[in-house]
Amino acid sequence: MNAKYQTNGALLVGSVVARGEMTAGVMPQNRDLFLALSDQFRIRRHEDGWFVDGSGHRSQIWEYGAAKLGLTVIGPKLVSKCRSAGDWLSTSALGDQEANFYCQWNPANLTNLSALIRLQRRKSPVPKPSN
Repeated sequence: MNAKYQTNGALLVGSVVARGEMTAGVMPQNRDLFLALSDQFRIRRHEDGWFVDGSGHRSQIWEYGAAKLGLTVIGPKLVSKCRSAGDWLSTSALGDQEANFYCQWNPANLTNLSALIRLQRRKSPVPKPSN
């Protein structure tokens, strides 16, 4: 793991998990949502659970509760951008350099989050050559 991606403990570091590999530690009511998420986005494992990095390793989403996603961001520009994202994103903890938000875990909000922080997507599987 690369320690340069951890900033004052706000963001976690962890290894990438294969599609559908990790469901331990996921809330039972979020299991189907998580499996769908793991098909699209690059899930990373941490001792506290799982997360998906945003572009530039300055943000992450994670399981906030039943059918809810948490969002942690660092840096004043990103904090400001998330504060003005709209009523679909609620504030949990707010600072000048770091903030936590949350939203309902649904396809519309995943699209919103991906546009807002550019979540890291999984690479498409390499097609096997045919003989």
